[in-house]
Amino acid sequence: MPYLLDHCFFAQRDDWPDVTDRFPVVPATTVIQHMIDAAGGHAIAVRDARFDQWTAAAPPTSVEIVVRPGADGAVKVEFGPYARATVETGAVFSPAPPVWPVESVSERSPSIAAGTLYD
Repeated sequence: MPYLLDHCFFAQRDDWPDVTDRFPVVPATTVIQHMIDAAGGHAIAVRDARFDQWTAAAPPTSVEIVVRPGADGAVKVEFGPYARATVETGAVFSPAPPVWPVESVSERSPSIAAGTLYD
């Protein structure tokens, strides 16, 4: 998962042989996605999210995810000792409307390249 190299605590030179020395961690958005998936439904809200400690990504870590019924159809999800949240599920949304037509004549190139923006 190359994107984890952006979620490291300790910088190392590019050719550093041991990625664990960088201490890569799982991003909070990925933890939330795992909790939503474990809730088993279409998530319409995530509430009361708490992140108690970093989840190390290297070496690989097994995490037990526990789902318990909560109030009003929501479920309480525990992501090991690392995080917890309440996930509210509901019906799947209806399909999106058709895409609006685009007039290519009126489009223009951006004034700044995406790479430059992020640099």
